[in-house]
Parts: sequence; C-alpha cells; structure tokens
Amino acid sequence: MFDVGGGELLLIVFAILMLFGPKKIPEIAQMIGKGMQKVKQAQAQFQSQINDIQTDINKVSDIGTVPAVKFPPQPIEDVSSVSLSPTRNIENPDQKENLS
Repeated sequence: MFDVGGGELLLIVFAILMLFGPKKIPEIAQMIGKGMQKVKQAQAQFQSQINDIQTDINKVSDIGTVPAVKFPPQPIEDVSSVSLSPTRNIENPDQKENLS
C-alpha cells in the first residue's frame, strides 16, 4: 500500500522521536493500538450487518415474493366521474367495438 523504504522509515522514526521524546512513544503506541482495535471492531460489525442484509435478500429471493408493504388506504373516487371507453374484443379482432 505505502512504498516506504528503509531510509524513509528511519527518518519517520527519528522525526517521531524528536517531536514526542522517548517517554511519550509508549503512550502514543498504546493510543494507536487502541484506535486500530476500535477500527477493526467497527469493520467486523459493519461486515456482520452486510452479511445479515445479504441473508435477508437471499431469503426473499428464495421465496420468490417480496414482503407486502402496507400503504395507508386511498380515498375512493366518485364513480360518476369515471368515464367508460369502448373496448375491443381480443378473441374476435374483426369485431370493432364492444360498448358493454
């Protein structure tokens, strides 16, 4: 991931030693270790949630149906405002219109 050679690594260690001193380095290492541990825990939790979602998706696709979503009831329109249009008879295409 990072292309750091031996000389560059030595320079980084020297800079850290000069900035923080030899007494603070163990404390900094502990803080970095605890931070990495929390990152790994968060990553594991995130991966677990993704696996749970994937399992749920597989269950739904195995069933073949999507769970029903209940919407609030819609108001009924006034039937008198609905217009009826002529329909064609599919079974007998020669018949033009059926007004029933």
